Amino acid sequence: MVFLDFQAMYRQAAQARQIAEDMNRLNNVSLQGAASSIAAVWRGEAAQAYLRHCDTTRDCIRKAATELQSIANDMELTARDLEAMSDGEGMAGET
Repeated sequence: MVFLDFQAMYRQAAQARQIAEDMNRLNNVSLQGAASSIAAVWRGEAAQAYLRHCDTTRDCIRKAATELQSIANDMELTARDLEAMSDGEGMAGET
């Protein structure tokens, strides 16, 4: 018996998309704000090294959020495709 819970798949995609949005918000607001605050009061080579590290960290977070968004899109498309297939072929509940 094959049972696919498409609504659960859609919910999981939405949750992944929300996490990606939260990561972007954290990256764009909190981390940028912290780096700007530090840059305003801290000078010298150590400050520059720290800010480069912040930029690298922000790039990693941005890439991870983009990948997670892509995964969410793929999950949703897969759920949609499987749902369409099950509607056409009676996959849900088939033994």
